[in-house]
Amino acid sequence: MHKNSPQICSNQQGVHPDLGRILKRYQESDYIAPISERSRQTYEMLLEEIEHFDMPLILDSGCGNGESTVTLGKMFPEHFVIGIDKSHHRLQSGRRIFPELHEQCDNVIAVRAELVDLWRLFADDGVFFDYHFLLYQNPWPKKKHVRRRWHAHPVFPIMLELSDSLTMRTNWHLYAQEFCSALELVSGVYSTIQTVPQHHPITPFERKFLASGHTCYEVLAKLPEQADQALNEGI
Repeated sequence: MHKNSPQICSNQQGVHPDLGRILKRYQESDYIAPISERSRQTYEMLLEEIEHFDMPLILDSGCGNGESTVTLGKMFPEHFVIGIDKSHHRLQSGRRIFPELHEQCDNVIAVRAELVDLWRLFADDGVFFDYHFLLYQNPWPKKKHVRRRWHAHPVFPIMLELSDSLTMRTNWHLYAQEFCSALELVSGVYSTIQTVPQHHPITPFERKFLASGHTCYEVLAKLPEQADQALNEGI
């Protein structure tokens, strides 16, 4: 990921005009898409790990190669950090690139699974995370693809049940604005947008974006003082 990354271009200007209608429809109906057997098996394994560690939980959704998961594990040593990514290749590359980090941080696990499935299973069982991190990507910049963005997906209201502390990062300011709007529409939570510091990137995408001169943005929803201080000092 050493090449420069182009800026995101979109034919959409401002928050999507249909966002409110889309989210209202989701809130008034049940999301009943089938959950794969592989996802259920992964979930059962994670429940065993959660019981074994018996620690407060942090969720790193879309963890890529696991670099952010390991970093969060070091920042929050009293928590068990679960990283989830759908790509086996990304997870394996992380273990090859920095195996020593995984060996030195024993309070983390990174697994391959579909986020939509795992979020629903966690919510169904009332599994609660002290902090939930959603760090890049998923922009889908074309206006017609708005429903593919996390905050306009049917699972979004369910995802918000997992934690009362949500941190999302992106290199597309409109995505951050829209995410804030969706949070307020669904939960009434007012959130702010901040710029990500240039030092200590914690994901390969963040490192590439910052090196390419992008501004990266962070949405904080009901962020407790403890996590806010750790993020400002450690990331």
